Amino acid sequence: MSNKICIVIGASHAGVTLGLQLRKEGWEGAIKLVGAENEMPYHRPPLSKEHLAGDKELDAMRLRPAKVFEDNGIELLLGSTALELDRANKVVHLDDGETLHYDKLAICTGSLVKTLPFDSEYANIFYIRTGSDVAKLKEQVQVGKKVLIIGAGYIGLEVAAVLRTQGLEVTVIEMADRILKRVTSEQMSQYMTELHCSHGVEIKTATQIKDITGDGAIESVYCDDGIQYLVDFVVVGIGVSPNVCLAKQAGLEINEGILVDEFSCTSDPDIFAAGDCTRHPSSIYDRLIRLESVQ
Repeated sequence: MSNKICIVIGASHAGVTLGLQLRKEGWEGAIKLVGAENEMPYHRPPLSKEHLAGDKELDAMRLRPAKVFEDNGIELLLGSTALELDRANKVVHLDDGETLHYDKLAICTGSLVKTLPFDSEYANIFYIRTGSDVAKLKEQVQVGKKVLIIGAGYIGLEVAAVLRTQGLEVTVIEMADRILKRVTSEQMSQYMTELHCSHGVEIKTATQIKDITGDGAIESVYCDDGIQYLVDFVVVGIGVSPNVCLAKQAGLEINEGILVDEFSCTSDPDIFAAGDCTRHPSSIYDRLIRLESVQ
Protein backbone atom coordinates (compact mmCIF):
# COMPACT_ATOMS: atom_id res chain seq x y z
CA MET A 1 0.00 0.00 0.00
CA SER A 2 1.39 3.38 -1.01
CA ASN A 3 1.55 6.27 1.47
CA LYS A 4 0.47 8.76 -1.20
CA ILE A 5 -2.81 10.61 -0.81
CA CYS A 6 -5.32 11.77 -3.39
CA ILE A 7 -7.94 14.26 -2.27
CA VAL A 8 -11.11 14.60 -4.36
CA ILE A 9 -13.09 17.79 -3.72
CA GLY A 10 -16.73 17.27 -4.63
CA ALA A 11 -18.83 14.17 -3.94
CA SER A 12 -21.22 14.21 -6.86
CA HIS A 13 -21.10 12.29 -10.13
CA ALA A 14 -17.65 13.40 -11.34
CA GLY A 15 -15.98 13.07 -7.95
CA VAL A 16 -17.41 9.65 -7.18
CA THR A 17 -16.61 8.30 -10.63
CA LEU A 18 -13.08 9.69 -10.48
CA GLY A 19 -12.39 8.17 -7.07
CA LEU A 20 -13.64 4.72 -8.02
CA GLN A 21 -11.88 4.74 -11.39
CA LEU A 22 -8.65 5.86 -9.75
CA ARG A 23 -8.75 2.78 -7.54
CA LYS A 24 -9.66 0.56 -10.49
CA GLU A 25 -6.69 1.88 -12.46
CA GLY A 26 -4.29 0.86 -9.71
CA TRP A 27 -3.86 3.82 -7.35
CA GLU A 28 -2.66 2.18 -4.14
CA GLY A 29 -2.61 5.23 -1.89
CA ALA A 30 -5.36 6.79 0.18
CA ILE A 31 -8.37 8.38 -1.50
CA LYS A 32 -10.40 10.94 0.43
CA LEU A 33 -13.64 12.24 -1.04
CA VAL A 34 -14.81 15.59 0.38
CA GLY A 35 -18.49 16.49 0.00
CA ALA A 36 -20.23 19.65 1.17
CA GLU A 37 -23.59 17.96 1.71
CA ASN A 38 -24.13 15.74 4.73
CA GLU A 39 -25.57 13.04 2.48
CA MET A 40 -24.23 9.97 0.75
CA PRO A 41 -23.61 10.95 -2.91
CA TYR A 42 -26.76 10.87 -5.04
CA HIS A 43 -27.94 11.43 -8.60
CA ARG A 44 -29.14 15.01 -9.16
CA PRO A 45 -31.33 14.70 -12.31
CA PRO A 46 -34.25 13.09 -10.40
CA LEU A 47 -34.40 16.02 -7.97
CA SER A 48 -36.66 18.08 -10.23
CA LYS A 49 -38.69 15.08 -11.35
CA GLU A 50 -39.30 11.90 -9.32
CA HIS A 51 -37.94 13.30 -6.06
CA LEU A 52 -40.02 16.48 -6.22
CA ALA A 53 -43.05 14.39 -7.13
CA GLY A 54 -42.49 12.19 -4.07
CA ASP A 55 -41.96 9.05 -6.15
CA LYS A 56 -38.31 8.53 -5.28
CA GLU A 57 -36.46 9.29 -2.04
CA LEU A 58 -32.77 10.17 -1.82
CA ASP A 59 -31.89 6.65 -0.65
CA ALA A 60 -33.14 5.35 -4.00
CA MET A 61 -30.96 7.88 -5.84
CA ARG A 62 -27.55 7.02 -4.37
CA LEU A 63 -24.66 6.95 -6.85
CA ARG A 64 -23.21 3.93 -5.05
CA PRO A 65 -24.04 2.00 -1.88
CA ALA A 66 -21.88 2.81 1.15
CA LYS A 67 -20.26 -0.61 0.90
CA VAL A 68 -18.75 0.23 -2.49
CA PHE A 69 -16.75 3.07 -0.94
CA GLU A 70 -15.72 0.86 1.97
CA ASP A 71 -14.64 -1.99 -0.32
CA ASN A 72 -12.56 0.41 -2.42
CA GLY A 73 -10.93 2.07 0.55
CA ILE A 74 -12.40 5.50 -0.19
CA GLU A 75 -12.83 7.69 2.88
CA LEU A 76 -15.90 9.93 2.72
CA LEU A 77 -15.67 13.32 4.42
CA LEU A 78 -19.28 14.47 4.15
CA GLY A 79 -20.66 17.76 5.41
CA SER A 80 -17.27 19.38 4.80
CA THR A 81 -16.41 22.27 2.48
CA ALA A 82 -12.93 23.01 1.15
CA LEU A 83 -12.26 26.66 1.95
CA GLU A 84 -8.66 27.10 0.91
CA LEU A 85 -6.15 25.28 -1.27
CA ASP A 86 -2.48 25.85 -0.43
CA ARG A 87 -0.63 24.59 -3.51
CA ALA A 88 2.82 25.46 -2.17
CA ASN A 89 2.40 23.16 0.83
CA LYS A 90 -0.04 20.78 -0.85
CA VAL A 91 -2.76 21.09 1.78
CA VAL A 92 -6.48 21.76 1.76
CA HIS A 93 -8.18 23.60 4.62
CA LEU A 94 -11.75 22.53 5.41
CA ASP A 95 -14.47 24.57 7.07
CA ASP A 96 -14.42 22.33 10.15
CA GLY A 97 -10.80 23.26 10.80
CA GLU A 98 -9.30 20.05 9.46
CA THR A 99 -6.26 20.28 7.19
CA LEU A 100 -5.68 17.60 4.56
CA HIS A 101 -2.34 16.88 2.89
CA TYR A 102 -2.32 15.65 -0.69
CA ASP A 103 0.06 14.32 -3.29
CA LYS A 104 -2.55 14.57 -6.04
CA LEU A 105 -5.79 16.51 -5.92
CA ALA A 106 -8.92 16.54 -8.06
CA ILE A 107 -11.42 19.39 -8.11
CA CYS A 108 -14.94 18.19 -8.95
CA THR A 109 -16.94 21.03 -7.46
CA GLY A 110 -19.64 21.06 -10.12
CA SER A 111 -21.74 24.13 -10.72
CA LEU A 112 -23.66 26.81 -8.86
CA VAL A 113 -27.19 27.90 -9.74
CA LYS A 114 -27.50 31.37 -11.19
CA THR A 115 -29.51 33.47 -8.77
CA LEU A 116 -31.69 36.55 -9.00
CA PRO A 117 -29.99 39.70 -7.69
CA PHE A 118 -32.77 40.32 -5.17
CA ASP A 119 -33.41 36.76 -3.95
CA SER A 120 -32.16 37.42 -0.41
CA GLU A 121 -34.99 39.92 0.09
CA TYR A 122 -37.76 37.33 -0.29
CA ALA A 123 -38.43 34.07 1.53
CA ASN A 124 -40.51 32.46 -1.21
CA ILE A 125 -37.91 32.19 -3.99
CA PHE A 126 -36.67 28.65 -4.56
CA TYR A 127 -33.86 27.01 -6.54
CA ILE A 128 -33.21 23.32 -7.15
CA ARG A 129 -29.68 22.01 -6.77
CA THR A 130 -29.72 19.81 -3.67
CA GLY A 131 -32.02 17.47 -1.80
CA SER A 132 -32.50 20.11 0.89
CA ASP A 133 -33.61 22.59 -1.81
CA VAL A 134 -36.35 20.18 -2.86
CA ALA A 135 -37.39 19.57 0.76
CA LYS A 136 -37.95 23.31 1.23
CA LEU A 137 -39.91 23.56 -2.02
CA LYS A 138 -42.12 20.60 -1.08
CA GLU A 139 -43.28 22.53 1.99
CA GLN A 140 -44.90 25.07 -0.35
CA VAL A 141 -46.79 22.59 -2.51
CA GLN A 142 -50.53 22.85 -2.04
CA VAL A 143 -53.42 22.44 -4.46
CA GLY A 144 -54.50 25.76 -5.94
CA LYS A 145 -51.37 27.72 -5.09
CA LYS A 146 -49.97 29.97 -7.80
CA VAL A 147 -46.34 29.47 -8.78
CA LEU A 148 -44.28 31.47 -11.25
CA ILE A 149 -41.31 29.64 -12.76
CA ILE A 150 -38.55 31.80 -14.19
CA GLY A 151 -36.67 30.00 -16.95
CA ALA A 152 -37.90 27.45 -19.49
CA GLY A 153 -34.92 25.13 -19.58
CA TYR A 154 -34.80 21.57 -18.29
CA ILE A 155 -35.24 22.47 -14.61
CA GLY A 156 -38.02 24.98 -15.12
CA LEU A 157 -40.08 22.72 -17.35
CA GLU A 158 -39.55 19.62 -15.21
CA VAL A 159 -40.68 21.50 -12.11
CA ALA A 160 -43.64 22.93 -14.04
CA ALA A 161 -44.76 19.44 -15.07
CA VAL A 162 -44.52 18.05 -11.53
CA LEU A 163 -46.27 20.97 -9.83
CA ARG A 164 -49.05 20.96 -12.40
CA THR A 165 -49.80 17.29 -11.67
CA GLN A 166 -49.98 18.25 -7.99
CA GLY A 167 -52.75 20.74 -8.67
CA LEU A 168 -50.91 24.06 -8.65
CA GLU A 169 -51.51 26.93 -11.08
CA VAL A 170 -48.24 27.14 -13.02
CA THR A 171 -46.89 29.94 -15.19
CA VAL A 172 -43.47 29.77 -16.86
CA ILE A 173 -41.74 32.87 -18.21
CA GLU A 174 -38.71 32.74 -20.52
CA MET A 175 -36.66 35.63 -21.87
CA ALA A 176 -35.74 33.80 -25.10
CA ASP A 177 -38.22 33.61 -27.98
CA ARG A 178 -38.80 29.89 -27.42
CA ILE A 179 -38.37 27.32 -24.67
CA LEU A 180 -35.29 25.07 -24.51
CA LYS A 181 -33.64 27.29 -27.12
CA ARG A 182 -30.09 26.47 -26.02
CA VAL A 183 -30.51 22.72 -26.27
CA THR A 184 -33.01 21.78 -28.97
CA SER A 185 -34.58 22.59 -32.34
CA GLU A 186 -37.49 24.93 -33.07
CA GLN A 187 -39.70 21.93 -33.85
CA MET A 188 -38.97 20.28 -30.51
CA SER A 189 -39.48 23.58 -28.68
CA GLN A 190 -42.89 23.91 -30.30
CA TYR A 191 -43.82 20.33 -29.45
CA MET A 192 -42.81 20.76 -25.79
CA THR A 193 -44.68 24.06 -25.56
CA GLU A 194 -47.87 22.48 -26.85
CA LEU A 195 -47.43 19.48 -24.54
CA HIS A 196 -47.06 21.62 -21.41
CA CYS A 197 -49.90 23.93 -22.40
CA SER A 198 -52.19 20.93 -22.98
CA HIS A 199 -51.65 20.04 -19.33
CA GLY A 200 -52.57 23.51 -18.14
CA VAL A 201 -49.19 25.21 -17.89
CA GLU A 202 -49.11 28.82 -19.09
CA ILE A 203 -45.91 29.63 -20.97
CA LYS A 204 -44.77 33.14 -21.84
CA THR A 205 -41.66 33.53 -24.04
CA ALA A 206 -39.76 36.69 -24.95
CA THR A 207 -40.74 37.94 -21.50
CA GLN A 208 -38.70 39.47 -18.70
CA ILE A 209 -39.42 40.63 -15.17
CA LYS A 210 -39.86 44.37 -14.83
CA ASP A 211 -40.80 44.74 -11.16
CA ILE A 212 -41.60 42.73 -8.03
CA THR A 213 -43.70 43.67 -5.02
CA GLY A 214 -44.06 42.08 -1.61
CA ASP A 215 -42.92 42.55 1.97
CA GLY A 216 -40.50 39.72 2.79
CA ALA A 217 -42.27 37.44 0.31
CA ILE A 218 -43.06 38.04 -3.35
CA GLU A 219 -46.74 38.78 -3.90
CA SER A 220 -46.80 40.19 -7.43
CA VAL A 221 -44.50 39.99 -10.44
CA TYR A 222 -44.78 42.56 -13.23
CA CYS A 223 -43.39 41.62 -16.64
CA ASP A 224 -42.30 43.81 -19.53
CA ASP A 225 -45.40 42.87 -21.53
CA GLY A 226 -47.52 44.69 -18.95
CA ILE A 227 -48.96 41.59 -17.32
CA GLN A 228 -49.07 41.25 -13.53
CA TYR A 229 -48.83 37.80 -11.93
CA LEU A 230 -50.08 37.18 -8.39
CA VAL A 231 -47.92 34.43 -6.88
CA ASP A 232 -47.59 32.32 -3.76
CA PHE A 233 -43.98 31.44 -4.57
CA VAL A 234 -41.37 31.57 -7.33
CA VAL A 235 -39.05 28.87 -8.66
CA VAL A 236 -35.94 29.97 -10.55
CA GLY A 237 -34.18 27.85 -13.17
CA ILE A 238 -32.03 30.23 -15.21
CA GLY A 239 -28.93 28.10 -15.62
CA VAL A 240 -25.72 27.39 -13.77
CA SER A 241 -22.19 28.71 -13.50
CA PRO A 242 -19.07 26.58 -12.98
CA ASN A 243 -18.05 26.46 -9.32
CA VAL A 244 -14.49 27.75 -9.66
CA CYS A 245 -14.26 29.35 -6.21
CA LEU A 246 -11.57 27.02 -4.86
CA ALA A 247 -9.62 26.96 -8.11
CA LYS A 248 -9.69 30.74 -8.34
CA GLN A 249 -8.49 31.11 -4.75
CA ALA A 250 -5.63 28.73 -5.52
CA GLY A 251 -4.58 30.68 -8.60
CA LEU A 252 -5.34 27.99 -11.18
CA GLU A 253 -5.99 29.03 -14.76
CA ILE A 254 -9.67 29.79 -15.34
CA ASN A 255 -11.63 30.80 -18.42
CA GLU A 256 -15.38 30.17 -18.14
CA GLY A 257 -14.47 27.15 -16.04
CA ILE A 258 -11.30 25.51 -14.74
CA LEU A 259 -9.10 25.01 -17.79
CA VAL A 260 -7.92 21.44 -18.23
CA ASP A 261 -6.11 19.56 -20.98
CA GLU A 262 -7.11 16.33 -22.68
CA PHE A 263 -6.00 14.44 -19.56
CA SER A 264 -8.10 16.67 -17.25
CA CYS A 265 -4.95 18.22 -15.81
CA THR A 266 -5.12 21.85 -14.68
CA SER A 267 -2.36 24.44 -14.88
CA ASP A 268 -0.86 22.69 -11.82
CA PRO A 269 0.54 19.25 -12.76
CA ASP A 270 -0.57 17.75 -9.44
CA ILE A 271 -4.14 19.05 -9.63
CA PHE A 272 -6.83 17.66 -11.91
CA ALA A 273 -10.43 18.71 -12.45
CA ALA A 274 -13.53 17.05 -13.89
CA GLY A 275 -17.21 17.64 -14.40
CA ASP A 276 -19.33 20.78 -14.62
CA CYS A 277 -16.65 23.04 -13.14
CA THR A 278 -14.27 22.52 -16.08
CA ARG A 279 -13.73 23.82 -19.58
CA HIS A 280 -12.06 21.15 -21.60
CA PRO A 281 -10.96 20.43 -25.18
CA SER A 282 -13.45 18.64 -27.43
CA SER A 283 -12.18 16.54 -30.32
CA ILE A 284 -15.67 16.69 -31.85
CA TYR A 285 -15.93 20.49 -31.97
CA ASP A 286 -12.18 21.12 -32.07
CA ARG A 287 -12.44 23.79 -29.39
CA LEU A 288 -12.80 24.24 -25.63
CA ILE A 289 -16.29 23.50 -24.33
CA ARG A 290 -18.17 23.41 -21.04
CA LEU A 291 -21.09 21.04 -20.52
CA GLU A 292 -23.98 22.40 -18.46
CA SER A 293 -26.29 19.39 -18.56
CA VAL A 294 -26.19 15.63 -18.89
CA GLN A 295 -25.25 14.65 -22.44
